[in-house]
Amino acid sequence: MPHYILFAVVSVLVVNLYSVAVKRIPNKLALFFWTNLFTYVGLVVVYFLRTSTGSAGAHAVRELVFRYTLAQTPLYLLYAAGFVGTMVVFQRLLDGYDLSLVVPLSQFSIFFVTLGYVALGVKPAWQEVLGLLILSPGVVIVSLPPDALSSPTALVARVRAVPWPLWGLVMVLAALTTVTALVTYLGTKLTAHTMAVDHALESALHVNVFFLDPFHFALGAQFFSVLLFLGLLLAQERDRATLLPAIRHGGKLYVLVALMSLLANLAFQEAFALAPDPTVLLVIDKMSIPLVLIFAAVILKERMTAPKVVGSGLILVGAMLVAMY
Repeated sequence: MPHYILFAVVSVLVVNLYSVAVKRIPNKLALFFWTNLFTYVGLVVVYFLRTSTGSAGAHAVRELVFRYTLAQTPLYLLYAAGFVGTMVVFQRLLDGYDLSLVVPLSQFSIFFVTLGYVALGVKPAWQEVLGLLILSPGVVIVSLPPDALSSPTALVARVRAVPWPLWGLVMVLAALTTVTALVTYLGTKLTAHTMAVDHALESALHVNVFFLDPFHFALGAQFFSVLLFLGLLLAQERDRATLLPAIRHGGKLYVLVALMSLLANLAFQEAFALAPDPTVLLVIDKMSIPLVLIFAAVILKERMTAPKVVGSGLILVGAMLVAMY
């Protein structure tokens, strides 16, 4: 088995545990901020551990500040906007709906991200297309109430009755996820298409893209995500008032969630760096659906309905079919 698949599987497992822990914490935005701040600190620590010490220490600091952080601020700000927006929408979904519903529905983003990768030169195989066609009805079915599969008439009626706020949040989440995925690809994959985008940005906006490995790109992206997240929380009086109490009362759980976030981040970066086609990583992520159902039922005591099981199964089959190519 290729190493990038192992790294991707580790990332998926940790993210699922992370999602269960987040579901149980009331003040999710504060948790997301502290988790991302701790993750950034962890990335910086790993960065300095990877660089040489002594006389090279000052050089490492300059590289971190000017090359890996400030050199492509516009690109990082775009990533940060998409990432922080994703956290806000995800928080609203978790507060309003079951985890076993939110996670499968969030897989809808694979369509937009795949189209974006195609636009950047990634050519999907026929298995990918077929897998997406199988996955798509699963995303719809998983959102339906328990009795929706009793008959074709009931299925049609229930599809029409799915709350529009739910689908609205899912679509916004998919769009924001696409932004972060494509910005990451643009900043880390040196291809003819990304070079063409770089030249277009330089001509139109005088913005240069510096192609970095996923770890160094994550350093800059995470820095601006933390800054933007802090600005968002400070702008809201309620969030500002709970920011410090949240970390004081969160204690060990906050530290555990932060460590899981850092581990998932590092594992995904390694997978992204090694994978020949990033779409495969999207597909492996969809294989987390059975784990979500198990965790939600055992830990969160959420009810497992027929649509959740059938829809999640279709998502899993479609994802595995794509991974096989």
